Amino acid sequence: MISVIGSIDKQVRNELTRTQYWDERSAALSYIEDIFNDIDATSLNTVMNGFFNSLQELSKNTTDGAVRAEAVEKAKSMTDMFHSYYSKFIDQMYQQDEMVVAQGKHISDLGRQIAELNQAVFKYELTGNNANDLRDKRNLLLDELAGLVDISYQEVGSGKTDINGMELTTLVVRIGGADFIDHSTFREITAVQTATNDIVDGSASLAPLHELQFADDGSAVPVTGGAMRSYLDLRDGNSVSTQGLPYFKAQLDTLVNALVTEFNALHETGYTLPYVDGSGVTQPSRTGVPFFDPAGLTIDTFSLSADILASPYNVAASDEPVQMDADGHYETGNNRTVLDQLIKLAQRSDLPVVNNFEKFYNTFITELASEVAHANKMAEQEYALLDGLTTQRASVSGVSLDEEMTDLLRFQHAYNAAARVITTMDEALDVLINRTGRVGL
Repeated sequence: MISVIGSIDKQVRNELTRTQYWDERSAALSYIEDIFNDIDATSLNTVMNGFFNSLQELSKNTTDGAVRAEAVEKAKSMTDMFHSYYSKFIDQMYQQDEMVVAQGKHISDLGRQIAELNQAVFKYELTGNNANDLRDKRNLLLDELAGLVDISYQEVGSGKTDINGMELTTLVVRIGGADFIDHSTFREITAVQTATNDIVDGSASLAPLHELQFADDGSAVPVTGGAMRSYLDLRDGNSVSTQGLPYFKAQLDTLVNALVTEFNALHETGYTLPYVDGSGVTQPSRTGVPFFDPAGLTIDTFSLSADILASPYNVAASDEPVQMDADGHYETGNNRTVLDQLIKLAQRSDLPVVNNFEKFYNTFITELASEVAHANKMAEQEYALLDGLTTQRASVSGVSLDEEMTDLLRFQHAYNAAARVITTMDEALDVLINRTGRVGL
């Protein structure tokens, strides 16, 4: 029997697994990069610089309510941008999860179709003929399956023979080393909801993610390659070696953590401005007031403190208590906290973990761009290798038009020659039967 396990077929399918992995990863990473490729007016660096510049303006007139409100608004714009990043990360994460679910079902469908073809091939070849058309269909399905997951397969003896006494074979397929197809049976794959991963922080308002399992025993499907591995890496990857959405979020979380921690530490040493609140109560100058919510250390929880949201007069710009007379004029206070410490925070290069806010963010963007470039290059290289192997396979198993035309001409000449032989024989028989013995004709 003609084996489906040709050497070139194996090479092509191994290459399909790698190509589809890098192709899907390249596309997803390019989208993530686009999230940060904002125009200058709306880039994170611009928004952060706008916030610190507003503090510079505040230092010139710390008692101006409008200037204070502008500083608070700039800070709010900064928190909103980080929330926007988080929202886009979540959308992309669930898109990857939806692909896991959809393609998991498709893998199961491919398993069913291949198992049905295995049985059809076996029955047909019991007659002693080769089921070439059925095998071709099966090969196409194996190609498709190899693009989705890392597979291994082989034809093994069935212990049965055809009418000519030749042993028939049966096909077995494994996914990542786990049994998947055994001749006419296959293990159905289901997508089961699991606990949320790092990116969603266990929020009960967000739907759980999914894991692929074999329906017969609930064991996990070992996805080690192909497009499916790319979806999982982007959805769950949280390390330098496997950079996914949780990893990218963690980098921005580090930046937010440093900003909140360092800014609050300085802000809480200053004193707020006394003011009359909406109830007509005079609020005194206070110290120890956080600017950002101390609990908001991630890009999804990053926010201003309740005090700052209540009033821009709670921005602590002075390094001494501020007194207000009965007429509402400020008798004491200065700008030393905001001028000498908070503004300079943006330029400092000795901050824990991040060293410098802007440089840390720029390094993150550079690393992301490098990862995108690597994925693009790998996808390009794998496609080139796949094209070469596909061409090689076609040259071995494909149909040559030149050879077909040559055969067509050869068969036509053979037909014409055979026709002439028959005509000659007809003429000879006509003479022998109809004309022999007839005198004078």
